[in-house]
Amino acid sequence: MIPALVCAFAGCDTLRPSVGAVAGPDSSPATQNIPQSEANAPATTTDSAALEATKTQDGIARIHGRYYTLRNGKATLLDQKQRFTEGLYFDRGGRITLSDGNIVRLHDGEMVTFGGERRDVPWNVKMPKPLPPGPDARTSPL
Repeated sequence: MIPALVCAFAGCDTLRPSVGAVAGPDSSPATQNIPQSEANAPATTTDSAALEATKTQDGIARIHGRYYTLRNGKATLLDQKQRFTEGLYFDRGGRITLSDGNIVRLHDGEMVTFGGERRDVPWNVKMPKPLPPGPDARTSPL
């Protein structure tokens, strides 16, 4: 044990390498030789294919018999006919006209994206809060 202490104070590295620095074939630390590529990108970047697959699509959805616009995972109630800049047209009767002229009718729990793709409504959509009940007609001063 005394030779190890003497070597530690003398600054020699003959007994063992320092912690965290593993010598490679060219006697440089192995951590400096890691090649960087997109395959090594962390999952928190927006370039990740896994995050792109889980991103909610924007479009028009039918949920509990009512129609909603879905944008960035948030739903907004559609209560009147509306034309969207993406080329879709919504009629109050539930008829959706796509930009190519095709007409889509949705079943409950379905949506059509602004690109024209029909799919199931994502489970993580934030629904709007219901409005509080209005004044009673019998007690209202109006």
